[in-house]
Amino acid sequence: MAETLETQAHDVIARSPLRQFHLTRRQALGAAVGAAGAMTIGATANPLAALAQDDAAPVSGGTLIYGLSTDPPNLDLRVGSGYAAATVKQQVYNSLIRINENFEFLPELALSWETSEDRLTVTFTLRPDVLWHDGSPFTAEDVKFTFDNLMAEESTASVKSELFTIDSVEVVDDLTVAFHLNQPDAMLFAVLQDSTAMIFSKAVFESGADLSTTLIGTGPFTYVGRETGVSITLEKNPDFWEPAYLDGITFQPIPDDTARVSALQSGQVNLIDYVPQIAQTDFENSDSHKLYADVVFTHMYLLMNQGTEALANPTVRQAISYAVDRDAILQAVFYGRGKTLTGGVIPENIGGTTELDGYYTRDVEKAKMMLAEAGYPDGLDLGLTVTSTYGFHQRTAEVVQATLAEANIRCTLELLEWATLLERFNNGPYDLMVQGGGFPYPHPAAIGSFVASKNVVVKASGYVDPEMDALVEEVRQAPDDETAELAYEIDQRILEQLPRAFLVGRSQAEASTANVNGYTHIPGGSYSGLNLRVTWLEG
Repeated sequence: MAETLETQAHDVIARSPLRQFHLTRRQALGAAVGAAGAMTIGATANPLAALAQDDAAPVSGGTLIYGLSTDPPNLDLRVGSGYAAATVKQQVYNSLIRINENFEFLPELALSWETSEDRLTVTFTLRPDVLWHDGSPFTAEDVKFTFDNLMAEESTASVKSELFTIDSVEVVDDLTVAFHLNQPDAMLFAVLQDSTAMIFSKAVFESGADLSTTLIGTGPFTYVGRETGVSITLEKNPDFWEPAYLDGITFQPIPDDTARVSALQSGQVNLIDYVPQIAQTDFENSDSHKLYADVVFTHMYLLMNQGTEALANPTVRQAISYAVDRDAILQAVFYGRGKTLTGGVIPENIGGTTELDGYYTRDVEKAKMMLAEAGYPDGLDLGLTVTSTYGFHQRTAEVVQATLAEANIRCTLELLEWATLLERFNNGPYDLMVQGGGFPYPHPAAIGSFVASKNVVVKASGYVDPEMDALVEEVRQAPDDETAELAYEIDQRILEQLPRAFLVGRSQAEASTANVNGYTHIPGGSYSGLNLRVTWLEG
């Protein structure tokens, strides 16, 4: 779950394939949504080969050492527990489809798919001769079982709230499965490609195996074992339909930013995630390292729990948003590598707008006045919860604390390690919480993860707005030429209601040694792990 550069960052985005997707709001979804009308998409000979950006011929062999920003708290593929965990799971399991850095949907376990004219049935033709890591065959029964499990009434799966448009999953034959919908769903493909919707084995689950410790997938690497806090070891799956170049991957959790950067500089590891902004420029200009970054999808925000009496008042929430110094966060925490978020939050390249920018320009006196109007002339005292695992989260909270104090909003910091923070994030309690993350799916309806009342995190924050729920559902069903207007309405309502205050968009990056080739960053970071299968080591 974790996760945009004005000067140097514009150079990064200019070189990125994403730049070609900076279209009008109505055009942007054309490539992302295949559900508008009947269509069939088939596999190319090797759709992933194009992801390798290096000119040299790939070399097989070697083990990649990957320095992770945290030790994954949960390896159950049904549980979203951050980018680091997703990176590991993406090596072991597969979704039906996947995206590349241009947000194009590519075949994965499904070779092709067809959407009915009424947009209520999507039929997937599955890849033949796929084996689970235990040697048993993958079939349509596994797909049906996975989604029946994810959608079950008792399910606590992270993706459950996004599967409400699926009425049923039908096994047509061993290699054909049909998804029957209760309404058109323009975001369906975006959800199905996510790491929380990857397919698991019916037989393994029914054997009573714990999916957090028994990882048997169909992916390019097999799970060998884990030493908590030390390493997670994977080996190449020789039966994968396009075998990886690497012999294996060893993930080493290195939570400390400085230690993680030093490990890469010394050659202890080949690749790291969550490159701190202070180090990004050095890696970007280095001949011995490579930087992979985007400035589009990841941001920091301030959750405001409406179960707290003062925060139930939208005027208080608005006062907080006026009081916080976004530019101070951008400069002090992210060294200017990003942008302040003062308006709409839906990314421009998937239907958002910049027309609302400046809505929350800092105004401390206005914040004090609004607090007085709300019944707090002397200000108020609140708790401010944040993880200590990620330094940039904690530093963001410290700037929030200092700048809110100027408006007599006195915050007491509560520092939690990542797993405990996630528990509070999903269930409460807290007053204010600094969090970071990315836009979860490449479709404007994905804003529902932040504001729709059915989302578990939104429930925990106490925010319920029927009008917002209706807008999110409407944009999810809307044809492409209507999404821009709806996205604008949603952004505008977020700014008025303010269930959370979006603070800054930050650059999200990985870095590697120069001998790492073929790796490509997918904007947002949470999908980039998919490209480790085409990554290779030179020398």
